[in-house]
Amino acid sequence: MNSGWSADVEIKGYMTTMKFISKEALPGAVVDTLNNTAQANERKMKKNVEKRMIVRTPYTLKSIKQDRHARGQNIARMFSRVGSISPYLAIHDEGGIVQAENKKIPIPTLQARTGKNIRKRIARRYKMNEMDIGSNFFMGKPASRRLGIYERRKHRMVMIRNLESSQKKIDPNRWFSDSLKKYGTPQYIRAQFIRAAKKRLKRVQ
Repeated sequence: MNSGWSADVEIKGYMTTMKFISKEALPGAVVDTLNNTAQANERKMKKNVEKRMIVRTPYTLKSIKQDRHARGQNIARMFSRVGSISPYLAIHDEGGIVQAENKKIPIPTLQARTGKNIRKRIARRYKMNEMDIGSNFFMGKPASRRLGIYERRKHRMVMIRNLESSQKKIDPNRWFSDSLKKYGTPQYIRAQFIRAAKKRLKRVQ
């Protein structure tokens, strides 16, 4: 979010008045406008992710945040920034193809999840860096089975990770884009500025 929107007559009126009453009023209103807009997007992005994705770890939502706040007195250089630092959330917005880092993507099966619940995290013992391949776990393709990582459980074998795919298609869910369409528009930013300007002017009345 940056401060370079075009000002209409009403906006220019507020700007002129604030410049007249105080040198801090206009920069302060712009700071509030940019930061409030970023905060609105942060809240909406988190709601979109919660509704459109299976959120298994707190990190997913915590990674969505305003990590740059507008500040200071130089309006031309002000900006705020909001988004996710997660390495995997970006592709979920527009969709795309995830390629295997090695030869295959080790996709967890339901058997690997706590309580066999699709909404739960992978049990710790089934994480790639926790499994000791060669003891209770082995990698291969048993007769009439798919290629994967299997666990030996008494007299049966259970697939923990599917190794058949070298890429995974991710469908777009627009968790980021849809938020910007609602809270990143010139109209929304204009309304936020007028609201911030009125608050600033009210303080000096």
